[in-house]
Amino acid sequence: MSFKFFVNTFRFLKKNWVFTLINITGLAFGFACAILIFLHVNKEYSYNETIPGHENAFFLLQKDPGSPLGNSTISYALAPLLAQKFPEIESVSRTENFSEFSNCIITHTAKNEILSFNESSFYLADASFFNIIKYPFVEGVREMALNAPNAIVITEETSKKYFGNESALGKNLVLNGKHNFTVSGVVKIPDYVTFHFSMVAPMTTVRSAQNLAGWNSNGRSIIKLKRGVDVNGFNEKVKHYYSNFNPTVVRNPEQVTLELLPINKMRLHYNSNPLYLLIFIGSVILIVSILNYVNMFTSLTQKRKSEIALKKISGANDNMIGRQFMQETFVICFCAVLLGIFVARIGIPTFQDITGSDVLPYLNSHITLFIITSVVIWIVISIAAGFYPSLLLAKVKPLILVGKGNKNHTHSKGKSILITTQFVISILLIIITLMVNKQYRYMSQMPLGFENKLVIQMPLTDKLKTNFRNLKNTLKENANVKDLCIASTMPAGIPNHDGIEWINDKNEKMNVSFAFAIVSDGYTQTFNMEMIDGNEFTFDRPEELKGVIVNETAARHLGFEQPIGKHVKFWGKQSKIIGVVKDFQNNYLFNRIKPMLISANPDNQGFAKFIYVSLFPGDINKTIREIEKTIKEISPEYPFEYRFSEAEVEDYIYEVKQIGSTFNFASIVSVLLALIGLMALTFHTTQARIKEIGIRKVNGAKSIEVLSLLNKAFLKWILIAFIIASPIGWFI
Repeated sequence: MSFKFFVNTFRFLKKNWVFTLINITGLAFGFACAILIFLHVNKEYSYNETIPGHENAFFLLQKDPGSPLGNSTISYALAPLLAQKFPEIESVSRTENFSEFSNCIITHTAKNEILSFNESSFYLADASFFNIIKYPFVEGVREMALNAPNAIVITEETSKKYFGNESALGKNLVLNGKHNFTVSGVVKIPDYVTFHFSMVAPMTTVRSAQNLAGWNSNGRSIIKLKRGVDVNGFNEKVKHYYSNFNPTVVRNPEQVTLELLPINKMRLHYNSNPLYLLIFIGSVILIVSILNYVNMFTSLTQKRKSEIALKKISGANDNMIGRQFMQETFVICFCAVLLGIFVARIGIPTFQDITGSDVLPYLNSHITLFIITSVVIWIVISIAAGFYPSLLLAKVKPLILVGKGNKNHTHSKGKSILITTQFVISILLIIITLMVNKQYRYMSQMPLGFENKLVIQMPLTDKLKTNFRNLKNTLKENANVKDLCIASTMPAGIPNHDGIEWINDKNEKMNVSFAFAIVSDGYTQTFNMEMIDGNEFTFDRPEELKGVIVNETAARHLGFEQPIGKHVKFWGKQSKIIGVVKDFQNNYLFNRIKPMLISANPDNQGFAKFIYVSLFPGDINKTIREIEKTIKEISPEYPFEYRFSEAEVEDYIYEVKQIGSTFNFASIVSVLLALIGLMALTFHTTQARIKEIGIRKVNGAKSIEVLSLLNKAFLKWILIAFIIASPIGWFI
């Protein structure tokens, strides 16, 4: 490209500054979205790849017809058995998020001060864990970190929380007032890994040998294969292990298969839809930006006819003309890329709000990749945006351009098609956005089958569990407290599951997995759940506490004509059904209600994890302070924490909310780009028809008639776009 070319290009762009501004801005915005989404996609696919030796590390999955993607929560006993049978396995480590099953109150005493926190990511693992997941150690030795029974490894953040800037090695921590640990290592968890924890303790210290050898206690197993082992071949060998082993605790072992999943694929294994959605959104915005540019460029054909004619008469061929316009496109796109990089950098906080993805650390550590990607996208956008206009203008004949011969309407038809395509995309996005937002509103307002507006959830300690009756009586004296209970889970969410056995009215022995919740008396009262039949759990009827309540869906599965008084076997004990509760949302709000059993057996109370307190409207803050005071009197070391259960339900539909936000953003941007392009096209069309408009006005045409004349074609394209987009949107 010569200096003269740059001068001529600059003059043209300056003269047509509206065209230049709109195109550079539109392309810059499309580029910014594309580069942010590219970074996000690469970040998502890079999870766990920073772990040394991740190529040989795998999660063990168990698949069955009801779980085609596999379940990574598997019996403790399985992984060691596989290691004994298959020499390809170098080592295994079982892991478990212990805080999912029990509140983990960690205390540290120093200088007569007691620090106490409820750790929500307290993990258990075998001693081999850090030889497979090789996080860098800031303090301590990796190979010896979990060898001692009372050893515990913590993260840098946890170390600062308990010990400030002091060394953590050798310091003492106590779990739930009964397990004493000594810090043996401090690790730094890298960015973009799926395995996060605050503390890791030896599994053999907390779990008994009987638990670890059993098939009912579940954890997540990580397996390291020896170098050179082909994972696909190994998966074929291990796939039908259950069929050969045939453990009696596994239902239909011939239908259950095993598979190893590389740890760097775990992040997207269960749900890659949001990622594909972002790719779709980014592609749409980029395509609309390119279509905008093409529309704008082709609209200037009439303005450039003299220039093209003179060059062709002077000897320029089609290739030279096409190359000139491609070079102009490359210059415009280069300016757009520079502006897009700036927009992308300042737009990262907004991108994070919309998608929930923080790409800034990834960007800072992958500058080279960012630069290479920017260059590639610049070239791709330039070719995509410049090819059609360059081809169109290069093929037009000089005599037609100077006004002789038949006029060429190819570019006019092309503009019509491109504008229609733009609005098809925009209208389609609007339809999808309205649909997603309607779904979100429905899910946020749908009847749950229980009351959660003024119910607070608090962690339950052993001391509070032991003194629950005293705690309940004291809190019930507060006029603002409606009711309270302890439970393993609130009604919403994904509950635990276990096998239920019973003999139906046809004298057939049944064995089906039901959801379950372990609760105390007052559970249905606290959440204001409606009973269809039978009784609720109350302290006044202690004999009924050993029974169970089932929901309507479970009652239908059981097949009893009258379920009240019938017996089911749960956790090895025959339990009488004392009541049927009206169906409530006991699953993610995306999914159907599951058959569920609620047990208040005092022997099972050890599984309860939370205190739930329902409140009357009033001075909520004052009531919470009084609850805290009462709890502190019973358990002074208790780290008082609470949240409203309403917020937890909102978490379940957070993904739908984010999808709605993403589509809102995409539809607004797409419509704005299309409208800005349409305004610019209207401006150029008006300029080209100034003489015609003047003659019409002189002959008495009204302004409304002129406006109708100018906008009739555009409105026609929009109507056609709506007719095309509507059935596609309905189908989606």
